[in-house]
Amino acid sequence: QVDVELDSPVYLTKLDYFYLPQNCQNRENARILTSLDGKAWKQEPETLLVDQIPRIQKKIDEGAITHFLAAVPAKFVRIETRAGSCLLHQPRLRLFGLRDVFPRAVFQESR
Repeated sequence: QVDVELDSPVYLTKLDYFYLPQNCQNRENARILTSLDGKAWKQEPETLLVDQIPRIQKKIDEGAITHFLAAVPAKFVRIETRAGSCLLHQPRLRLFGLRDVFPRAVFQESR
């Protein structure tokens, strides 16, 4: 498995996963899990290799996977797959997200 701890919680929107595809005989699928505290984990409905956008399939074969998320709140990200999967060959993860979805504003009632 691959674990990442972010400096602070964010709303995840995109995950780029890189691995070495050379001599890949066993590319097992992988689960994406997120957590705010590192203890209670939530599994994302789609797995890492789900074909969200058909034209990116070629990139998967070349060792780059892009996975989109719907502003999932997280401080911890875990990618779980079976031991021996090609996805564990020198993995790197790049995460994209929003720090604060709701802008802070001061409201005043009119009287």
